[in-house]
Amino acid sequence: MYPYSHLQILRDLMLHTLTPMSFHRKKTTPRTIEQVPGRNLVGLMGNREAVWKYRKKKNVHASYLEEDVKKLRFVNQQLVKKLQRLAILETEILRLRGLLLDLRRKVDNVSRQEMSLESLMWTVCIY
Repeated sequence: MYPYSHLQILRDLMLHTLTPMSFHRKKTTPRTIEQVPGRNLVGLMGNREAVWKYRKKKNVHASYLEEDVKKLRFVNQQLVKKLQRLAILETEILRLRGLLLDLRRKVDNVSRQEMSLESLMWTVCIY
C-alpha cells in the first residue's frame, strides 16, 4: 500500500524532527529602513531609541549588580576570617577547660591526701 516500509517512515520522521529549525525557516535578506513597507521612518527611529534606552538601563542594572557582587564577596571574606578566628578561640577554650579539669583533679587528690593525713594524725593523737 505504502511506497515506504514502516521502518523507513519512522527513520524519515526521526531525521525530520532532528533537523534544526533554522533549516525550515525561510531565508530573508536584511532590509534597510526605507525598504520596510507599512512603517514610517519616525516610528522606526522611536523604536531604535527605545531599544537604546532599554540597553542603557540594562547596562546600568548590570553594573549595579556587579558592584553588589563585589560588596558581598568582601563581606563574605570578612565573615570567613571571623569564623576562622572563632574556630581558633573555640579550640583554645577546649584546651583551657581540659587544663582546668586536670588542675581540679590534682587539687581534689591533694585535699583528699591532706584529709587522710589529718585523720591519721587525729587517730594518733587520740591514742
